[in-house]
Amino acid sequence: MSYTLYDNSIVPAKQALTAFASIVRKGEEHANGKDLLTATLYEDMKPFSFQILTVVSLAEKLVARLSGAPVAETATELTSFAEANALIEKALKALDGADKATIDANAKNMTEVGMGPGVNIPMPVDAYASAFALPNLYFHIVTAYSILRKEGVPLGKRDYLTPFMGPYIPQQ
Repeated sequence: MSYTLYDNSIVPAKQALTAFASIVRKGEEHANGKDLLTATLYEDMKPFSFQILTVVSLAEKLVARLSGAPVAETATELTSFAEANALIEKALKALDGADKATIDANAKNMTEVGMGPGVNIPMPVDAYASAFALPNLYFHIVTAYSILRKEGVPLGKRDYLTPFMGPYIPQQ
């Protein structure tokens, strides 16, 4: 059995979004949860809400591009944790519904990645997954995690890694 595009993209994206869902819930449950959507790491950085919207958008676009489907418009505003949780759940459902055979068959198909106004880069979907989508997904999840840590939410490395490593961690 070979390691396929689906295995290398959809599986880790699901694990990452599962970790992210848990991290976002911990933020929501924190004493200052109502203020966290606008929190940032630094004054010139995008807020926690932007990180959520970006993670969801990346996951949904990953499924669409790897499946050869049109890329749908994604949400651009977020005003509550209820909306955040619903968007994350929707992205997880999209990842769960991704068809392995279709994605693996599309590995060398081309897609275009927007890199700013008027700049689109054509690339094979397997390169898009490994060089753009997943690195960006991880970046924005870790940025969101860091914002929450800065704001005092009690998170640890295990909160991030457990969905990836869970099956290998000995149960006590």
